[in-house]
Amino acid sequence: MLKEREKELKKQVIMETAFQLFSNRPFEAVTVDEIAREVGCGKGTIYLYFKNKDHLLTCLISQELGQLCQDIKEQCLDNDDLLSAIDNYLVLQFQFFRGYNHILSSWVRRRLQNKVREEWMEDILNKLRRKLEMAVAVFERGQEEKQLIPVDSYELARLLETIFQDATFPFVGEKNWDFAPERITSLMKLVLTRGILA
Repeated sequence: MLKEREKELKKQVIMETAFQLFSNRPFEAVTVDEIAREVGCGKGTIYLYFKNKDHLLTCLISQELGQLCQDIKEQCLDNDDLLSAIDNYLVLQFQFFRGYNHILSSWVRRRLQNKVREEWMEDILNKLRRKLEMAVAVFERGQEEKQLIPVDSYELARLLETIFQDATFPFVGEKNWDFAPERITSLMKLVLTRGILA
């Protein structure tokens, strides 16, 4: 039991270290040797937990998507106050994409280069579907309660996801917002709930 906890702790340290490195430099510039050096272990230890660097990146994204799904369930689906649930959803989405878009961009690029094995994909695709389905459930509940206008909830969820991705995407120009991220989410909430017409 203790050995299993130690293994899980070591795996988490490796993933956290990789996250820091992948967040600050291009994925391709980070080596497994560097990750091992930062963790304070041998390169072989990394390979005990991950097939290669692409597998490590995939596991990192899967873990964070799992946490996001859990947060959406607790703060949105299980929330009886619809407006609070929507507010929480918008904040969670923005924080996720703001924190992980650089890493997600690297992962998509590697996937397009056929570096990510198909068997690693299933878990991530399931979590992405689950995340979208939870958003759809919140919006459908809002329509049933007559608090939201009748629109296709799936399309609305996809649109919001696209907006958050674009607002935080690191490679399309500079995102030199002249105000705090909280103000960005506040503006998005305002536009979503009230529109832009006076």
